[in-house]
Amino acid sequence: MPDRGRRTQQSIVQAARRNAVLSAVIGAAARRRARRILPLFAPWIPSGKRVLDIGTGTGHLTAALNGLAGPIVCSDVADLSLVGKLDCLADGVRLPFRAVAFDAVLLITVLHHIRASDQPAVLREGFRVLRPGGRLILIEDTFRGPFERRAVALLDSVLSAEFSGHPHSNRTLAQWVDLLAASGFHLLRQDERVYWYGIIPIRHSLLVAEKP
Repeated sequence: MPDRGRRTQQSIVQAARRNAVLSAVIGAAARRRARRILPLFAPWIPSGKRVLDIGTGTGHLTAALNGLAGPIVCSDVADLSLVGKLDCLADGVRLPFRAVAFDAVLLITVLHHIRASDQPAVLREGFRVLRPGGRLILIEDTFRGPFERRAVALLDSVLSAEFSGHPHSNRTLAQWVDLLAASGFHLLRQDERVYWYGIIPIRHSLLVAEKP
């Protein structure tokens, strides 16, 4: 069952499906986000290989990946699709896929939306469904210090329309590195960059890991 925040998102998406103007506004914002994030990880996606996108959301980022990857399976805990379609309605803690089914797993600004205690289970599921040598690509908003942590939480609440009950389970880059290692992954790449949202600096961190 989606939490209150996800139900709010679903209400907005349902309204956008009925209203072309609202759909265009959301779509424009989502495409800008895709253009900003996609160059960070696109070079790490194996060409022509099977990809699982956990936490697809509206589907705009997945749509931007067309032609850069092979078949993409879209999964989320709630159907928020505005472009394309959701292939699988599932909790990332329990994925309905066989082991070693995918060549790459995407977790793009997803894990901070779930409780910190559940994050290791999602990574273990990502590990399970990846073939040996497969890549897990993780992008998260990280922080350095209490001010940046509060700024990340505030901006995420606004952009995600999640103002109540959101866990804001963000971690520092070093904490994500440690969690990936504890989940059995071998780290290939880590990168942290600052982007400005008006006067608010937000760190987007990329981690690329491989299943041995």
